[in-house]
Amino acid sequence: MQRWMMALLLAACVAGCNEQAEQYTPSKHTRPVTAAPVRPHPYAAEWAKLCQTPATLSADAVFNPNGLSQDGSFRQILAWQIFLAHDGDIGVPFLLTRLASTDPTAMAAANSLTTEGELAVYVIQQFLKFNWTDYDGAHAAEITQTRQAHAGNPRAALHAVLADPVLRTELARYVRKVLHYSQPERNPGPCCG
Repeated sequence: MQRWMMALLLAACVAGCNEQAEQYTPSKHTRPVTAAPVRPHPYAAEWAKLCQTPATLSADAVFNPNGLSQDGSFRQILAWQIFLAHDGDIGVPFLLTRLASTDPTAMAAANSLTTEGELAVYVIQQFLKFNWTDYDGAHAAEITQTRQAHAGNPRAALHAVLADPVLRTELARYVRKVLHYSQPERNPGPCCG
């Protein structure tokens, strides 16, 4: 008798489970999966405006540790001063994403407009206070060869480096390394010190 009761109870459970399974429909009981909205970088809109702000770079477009270089220099424009006052730890990684861009900007250097990638390199130089020509990373020989091939024209050398995906990636890797080493040492706190 006990076996018969167990079998009947088991059959009732199975029937109830099947009935509940038929009633369950995912569309009624689950929310649709949507991708999280993509948030633009906090500097993206400001950067886009600055790329369209007419100004000039110094003749050699290098970092000048003594401050402003010449009349009309982009560093004399308040909007650029504000941008360059931002945190380089956030600004430089954003600018690295712009290296491949060949979109023209309103920034002039040596009587011609710069590309967005070129301008990003020049602004990175201002953030990190070093010149891209000081590069000494893994592909130093290739970058040096590119610079020598364009002797007397550093802009053409930079254009060639930015046009080569391997050299552009290596330059970005080197900039990240410089950024890492330029950060002040942080106190890890009492738990880790």
